[in-house]
Amino acid sequence: DFGDFIVARFQPDGDIDTSFGQAGFTVTDVAGVTNEAHGLKVLSDNSLVVSGFAPIVVSNVNGTTIVSEPLTAVVRYREDGTPDPTFDGDGRVALAGDNVGRGLAVQADGRIVLAGSVETADFPATRTQFALMRLLANGAIDNSFGGDGRVQTAFTERGDAAFGVAVQADGKIVAGGASNIQVNSNFAVARYESDGDLDATFTDDGKLTIDFFGFTDVAENIAIQSNGKIVLSGLARNNVDGYGVARVLP
Repeated sequence: DFGDFIVARFQPDGDIDTSFGQAGFTVTDVAGVTNEAHGLKVLSDNSLVVSGFAPIVVSNVNGTTIVSEPLTAVVRYREDGTPDPTFDGDGRVALAGDNVGRGLAVQADGRIVLAGSVETADFPATRTQFALMRLLANGAIDNSFGGDGRVQTAFTERGDAAFGVAVQADGKIVAGGASNIQVNSNFAVARYESDGDLDATFTDDGKLTIDFFGFTDVAENIAIQSNGKIVLSGLARNNVDGYGVARVLP
């Protein structure tokens, strides 16, 4: 066990809020392995939802390559920083075999949308696709989403991955990330109906890619403006690393 989720809360002036957790911090072990927290949302009742994952580990044992199974972790905290027992019994959900803890959004009805990637070819010729998962407010997998709670989308045959996700006011779901991640990736964005189907009113097939300079571009963040326009931001490389922002009409 090499790492756990850690959440800290601060006063408006930047001082640590000692009423949260233990002296302002809360540490949570999700599944007895290395856990990395990546997404955080504050809900209307001031409870928190945090998502993350256990990194995939590649090791060599007596000449045999062993790749660990991916794991997605989600924890819901009460306002005081303690895990919420109404969420899967102990406040935490561990989903072995899924790697969708990068992006996090919470719908108005409390359902949780997760985003990341899914492997479609074995190591070392690894290929990935956009992957989304939706949980019910109690932490159970929402089987009304994609038939089994999961949706995956391919932009290319070289590998795609989602890093952020947002929910529009009309309930449609927008995920952003990178396509063709093995060779000069581009910003990638896909929009889905609330049931997980690709939205055919968005660029005819629900998918869009954006190239800045012909080098590596990775959309790491996504937000929806009040007028429905979609904002993506992240790495945009032009010989040297830079930061790119793109806005997409709804």
